[in-house]
Amino acid sequence: MRTISRHIIITLVGFVSGCSSVDQSTEGLPCIDVRKKYPEKEIILTDIADVEYLHLSTTDEEYLYKGGICSITENTIVVGDVSFGNILFFSRDGKPKSRFNRKGEGPEEYPNFAGFRIVYDEIADDVFILSYRNIMVYSSTGKYKRKLPISSSYASSLVDFDDHTLFLYNGLSEDKRTGLEIYSSSQDLDSSFVRISKEDGRVLDYALIPNSEVDLTFRSGSQGAFITGIQNFLRVRRSTSGVYLCNPESDTIFHYGKDKTLTPVICKTPLASTLDPKIVFFNFYDIGRYLFMSDITIDNPLKKR
Repeated sequence: MRTISRHIIITLVGFVSGCSSVDQSTEGLPCIDVRKKYPEKEIILTDIADVEYLHLSTTDEEYLYKGGICSITENTIVVGDVSFGNILFFSRDGKPKSRFNRKGEGPEEYPNFAGFRIVYDEIADDVFILSYRNIMVYSSTGKYKRKLPISSSYASSLVDFDDHTLFLYNGLSEDKRTGLEIYSSSQDLDSSFVRISKEDGRVLDYALIPNSEVDLTFRSGSQGAFITGIQNFLRVRRSTSGVYLCNPESDTIFHYGKDKTLTPVICKTPLASTLDPKIVFFNFYDIGRYLFMSDITIDNPLKKR
């Protein structure tokens, strides 16, 4: 089984984010017809964003890395070295500040991480690393602070929501034939999107996404495991007033505000349930006057039994 991707950059002008309506109707929303070919538009980066150029420089070999930026705060750039498990901290002008490595299998260690699974709360000096069934919390110098238990062994898209809470996506459910946990894009749980406490990991709120009936799960291998790709969708994206919930199965992108309201932002047509192969939204970025996204065509999704 395989996926066939077709990336299209889409730009929209004049949309104001941060809606607070509790209405989940898509009537009157901007709607993208993924069957159409839209005209290209050249955009000068400096016209839509403030651009800074910096070089993360050091004469210390311990600050060399193979990876990328995981988090940017007011004063700090956090880099994750995915090869060796190092987490490095630089000032906003590119100078090294601190580093640590707690990779391992011990009770105060993380086995692995990815860039979209690390959050840095600079005010509290808390580094949150999403790991297997836990979120490990350290200081920026690597001092172990606490462990936040989470119910799923597959969670992703961890983001900083406010001073006291985090937002994440839970994409794991149980295979009803075998009883084994597999990755599934259908929402068999109360909700795949949850807001949790930074202090102890308690679930404080669910964001219930309507119309998520389309299952985009893939089967591969003799054990019926999932195929990579679908689980790597960045389903939670920060905004100035909350988070965007980008669930491709719903044909609609939603905004969850700081006032705990859920509002549709933009929709897609035709519905994924009517298409074969499926065409869904893939990733999403809010750049003030513009919204950027692409679509992806998914071939051979798992058919519901």
